[in-house]
Amino acid sequence: MRTTRRRRHRAVQLCGIVAGLAASLGSGPAVAQEAAHLVATELPSLPEPVAGAFVGTSDGAVIVAGGMRATAASPDAVTPAYLDSVFILPPGAETWTTASPLAGPRA
Repeated sequence: MRTTRRRRHRAVQLCGIVAGLAASLGSGPAVAQEAAHLVATELPSLPEPVAGAFVGTSDGAVIVAGGMRATAASPDAVTPAYLDSVFILPPGAETWTTASPLAGPRA
């Protein structure tokens, strides 16, 4: 069961990253032609579980900033914890680098 959760978590991370990268590309005929050459690649897991983060690229590096994760406030309720963390995956790297945090939590 734990392996299934990890796989699901990695799939959610990958979907969020792909959606963020697609959004950063923009739209139009030139982007559509470029998108036809995109290849999905599995990225290393983030240092902590994140949902709803901002994702983009800069000089070939993938950047994941902010987001949220669920925390158990009580046995009956789950409360989102908003994050100020920033993770960078440089081109060709196999691990994420933790950068300076945002000025405040963002999701």
